[in-house]
Amino acid sequence: MPTIDIQYFKEDSFVHRLHPFTKIIFEISVLVAAAAFNEPLFLAVVILAIMGVAALAKIPARKFRYMWVLTYIVLFMVITQGVWFTSFGDFGDIDVEFEWRTLFNLWPAWAPGGPRIPVIFEGANYGFSLGLRVVAISLAFPILVLTTHPSDLTRFLSQIRIVSWRIPYNVIFVFTTAFRYIPTVSREFDQTLDAQRSRGVHFGGFNPIRQIRVLMTLFVPVLTSSLLSAHDLTLALETRAFGAPTERTFIHEVHWRKADWGVTALLIIIVVVCLILANRYGLGVLPYTPQRNI
Repeated sequence: MPTIDIQYFKEDSFVHRLHPFTKIIFEISVLVAAAAFNEPLFLAVVILAIMGVAALAKIPARKFRYMWVLTYIVLFMVITQGVWFTSFGDFGDIDVEFEWRTLFNLWPAWAPGGPRIPVIFEGANYGFSLGLRVVAISLAFPILVLTTHPSDLTRFLSQIRIVSWRIPYNVIFVFTTAFRYIPTVSREFDQTLDAQRSRGVHFGGFNPIRQIRVLMTLFVPVLTSSLLSAHDLTLALETRAFGAPTERTFIHEVHWRKADWGVTALLIIIVVVCLILANRYGLGVLPYTPQRNI
C-alpha cells in the first residue's frame, strides 16, 4: 500500500504563487469539465491538462503514487457497466434498434449449463469513461493541498464572510488539520506494517478470521498512536489559549493579484466552452449514455 503523501510541497512555481481561491476555482472547473464529458478521449484531454498543471507546479511524480489504486476502480466500473449496461433502460436519443456489440460472454455460449452473460462494448466504454472521471478528480484535488501552504489556506478561509457571518476558526482548524494528518497516519500505517513483517507476521492467506486477527496488529498500534498525537495536540492548543474570544491575527497575508484575475478568467472561459461543446454540439458525449426520466 503506497504512502498517501498529500501535504504541502515547498516550491517556487507559478501555481504555488496563486491565491488559494484561484486553485479552488481550478478544482471546481475540473469537476464541471469531467461531468460535462463522458467520451474517454475528451476525458483523457482533461487528465492531460491536469498533469500539465502538476508539471507547471513542479510536483514530483512520487506524490501521486496512490493513483495506481484507482486502476482497480476503473477495472471494476468497466466490468460492471459492461455486464449491466443494457438493463438501464432509457439511452437518450439513440435509435431503439441500436445493436449492442458483444465483446465476449462471461459464461461461454459453447459451455454447458449456466446463463450467457454478455459483456457489451458500449457498456465497457461507458464504464471506462466513469473511471476516467474518477481519475481526473482524484488527480486534480491534491494540487490544491500540495501547492498551498496550510497557513495561507487558513488565512483565506478566515477571510470568507457573508454579511456578518464567517466560518468559525475552530472549523477551519479542524479542516486544515485533517489534511495535515492524512499523510502522517498513512506513514505510521506503513511503518507499522514493516515492523510487523520484520517480526514474522504474515499478512497473506484467505482465512477471514485469521486476516481479522492479523489486521488488528496493524490498526491497534496506529489507532493508539493517533490518539496519543491527538492528546498532545490538545495540550498544545490549550497552552496557546486556543478558542479565546479575541480577533486572531496572522503573520502572513494572502493577496489577490493580476495573475489570479487572468487564470480565473481563463478557467471560466474553458468551463463555458466545455459546457457549450457538450450540451449544444454533443461533442465529448456518448450517444448511448443512460438517462433517467425525472
